[in-house]
Amino acid sequence: MKEYEAVVTWDGQKNKTNIKKHNGISFELAQYAFLDEFMLVEEAGVVDNEQRWSGIGKVTSPSGQHTVVLLVIHTYEDDKGQEYIRIISARKALSHEVKRYEAKKSTQRG
Repeated sequence: MKEYEAVVTWDGQKNKTNIKKHNGISFELAQYAFLDEFMLVEEAGVVDNEQRWSGIGKVTSPSGQHTVVLLVIHTYEDDKGQEYIRIISARKALSHEVKRYEAKKSTQRG
């Protein structure tokens, strides 16, 4: 795994809502997707004049027994060289998203 030095933040209330909406997927878990060296990041559009990104990355469950590929919607901000990532939403990746992630992973391992 790569070492990541960005500060990851989120809104606590949005995290609670996300856990209920997306079958227990928390932002605490989702932040680890940014440690995945094969994370696939793409533009997800602009909302309220804010560029959003989607990242697809693999994380390990807190028990360490399972891995899951997540899709994490987030923003980036750079403040004098310090990178900040704000998580907006996170869910288990859909099958077609997992396939895109696996395809990128296999080409990078090449």
